Amino acid sequence: MNNKKYLLTTVSGLALATSILIISSCSMPLTPTIHSSSRLSNSSTNTSEVTSPVSSTTTESTTTTVTSQTALPTKPFHEETPSSETTSNGASEDTELTDLLKDLPSSFNPYVLAPSSLTEEIYKKAYNNLPEYMQIQGDRNPVAREYVVRTLFENPHEAIDAQAYENPVNAGPYPYYIQWDERWGFDEYSGAYMASDGCGPTVLSMIYSGLTGDKSMDPGVMGQWAKDHGYSAYGNGSYRSLMLEGARELGLESSELYLDYNAMVEAIEKGHPLIVIVGPGHFTSGGHFIILYAMDGDNFKILDPFNYENTLMTWSYGDLAPQIENIWEYSY
Repeated sequence: MNNKKYLLTTVSGLALATSILIISSCSMPLTPTIHSSSRLSNSSTNTSEVTSPVSSTTTESTTTTVTSQTALPTKPFHEETPSSETTSNGASEDTELTDLLKDLPSSFNPYVLAPSSLTEEIYKKAYNNLPEYMQIQGDRNPVAREYVVRTLFENPHEAIDAQAYENPVNAGPYPYYIQWDERWGFDEYSGAYMASDGCGPTVLSMIYSGLTGDKSMDPGVMGQWAKDHGYSAYGNGSYRSLMLEGARELGLESSELYLDYNAMVEAIEKGHPLIVIVGPGHFTSGGHFIILYAMDGDNFKILDPFNYENTLMTWSYGDLAPQIENIWEYSY
């Protein structure tokens, strides 16, 4: 076991994450500018809209939407107060939380459906002092609280003994990775953690590994590659160009696909997996990349890099379509 450091950080000092806060945000426009071309329209809230010119493959002008990713406020563990009683209670609560963190295992399995009871206890005690985006992620996906509570360590990398756990998902050639897997979840990405912002590199890693057979490009390696090649959007996850130009740089064939059920099914039946970005809805409060890789009757099988439970479900076109903002098709 690595030596743990049990000092609680104040929220303003949470490593990497708190100066730029996002709500399950994993994407930005197709290029590193606010004006980008998209084949799909989006009606999400908190957006600014621009109309792009008609492209050679589009019969009408396309409305592009950029989801607002403004920072959210944070709260310190204990507000300053003149009351000695309140200060005493605050110190007692910090001591209790620190003691609980000492008992937290140095490793956790992300491929399960529920967090441990100890994680739940820590999450509840620390909840009001967590950054808002971590509250949202933990509330949407309770097992992700395993990663959230470990951000309370002064240095999660030192406190965690990263292990590879058996993956229960059989997705054919595609490995299933979770972005907050302890092997890479606490790596820096986009000014935050891979755990919160790394859905882009994680899905591209799955696609690349499945199509090429090269499993060395895991999400941690892909995240570093995306940073080195300019596809990490500081404070906003990944530029959407990672899924087109970035994939091509890696040697994959990548193209955009229209939002059309028959076209999507045809691509998948040819062995061409799809990456889609979804806006606010079932999967996210901001933007999120997922994979559609197979059919189960009329429904799609997906790989959600943040939520294992979503991956175990199949999804109808009617459920997915209102949330989809862009689609990319891949082959090798």
